[in-house]
Amino acid sequence: MRTVYHSLIYPYLTYGMLLWGCSHSTYLRRLEMLQKNAIRTVSKSNYNAHIEPLFKKLQILKLKDICTFQLSKLMYSFINISLPDPLMTMFTVNRHIHSHKTRCLHQLHIQYRKTAFLPKTFIYLAPEIWYKQ
Repeated sequence: MRTVYHSLIYPYLTYGMLLWGCSHSTYLRRLEMLQKNAIRTVSKSNYNAHIEPLFKKLQILKLKDICTFQLSKLMYSFINISLPDPLMTMFTVNRHIHSHKTRCLHQLHIQYRKTAFLPKTFIYLAPEIWYKQ
């Protein structure tokens, strides 16, 4: 049943995750509910069974964890210079912004945010998640 989940449901959850996965939780609530129902079905649990132990038992990531994983993979590819050229220009390293000799010179530049929209984009979240881990 876990294989069925990974072949039929997981691809739909991961498709375009970098674009829509960081959006506000109210927009993702329906998808989270559908994922929880699928997990209960896969584990043959009751419709009101607590979901945390089921995720751990089946070793399946939650929707937000999938988003964090996808962003981490993107940053890993950027740091190892294995992204296509158009995607390599989306992130900036601090040494391209200034030439001061600082300890953060070789780290990714996290943009200054003026609106509440920017923190919900992967261009802002990916470097932030990368440095938190």
